[in-house]
Amino acid sequence: MQEKGAAFLFTAYEFGDAQAKGTGKIVHVPKTLNYKQALPRTIIFTSTVMFDLEKLDRDLLYMPQIPSEDTATWWNILRSGVLAYGLDEPLVIYRRAGKSLSSNKLEAVRRIWNLYRKHEKMGIIPSLWCFFGWGVRAVARRL
Repeated sequence: MQEKGAAFLFTAYEFGDAQAKGTGKIVHVPKTLNYKQALPRTIIFTSTVMFDLEKLDRDLLYMPQIPSEDTATWWNILRSGVLAYGLDEPLVIYRRAGKSLSSNKLEAVRRIWNLYRKHEKMGIIPSLWCFFGWGVRAVARRL
């Protein structure tokens, strides 16, 4: 963060099993991510996020009371013009237990669609474009 002068940083992560044992499947992250790049890819894993609160307006950290509030918050920060920096080093294991909110794929589809349409107030065509990009990347991350 100091090297880049970053206010917002996130890292790569590794998928883990129910016991948090790494599976070897690493989700790599880009060097930087802006708002438009972030919309079709929910690559920022909450446990990897770091902020420099001397450089970031604390009002941007407000999490709305909606499903996928973390993604909505990242988008709010990025929409303000802040650039997120990615450290492509897996510092976190994403433990995937059997039944969790993120394991219900139909609900995930509904949440991301609602983020585009209701939270971001995007039109149908831009929403479909981002939704398609999100879906392709979400499947690819899990293969």
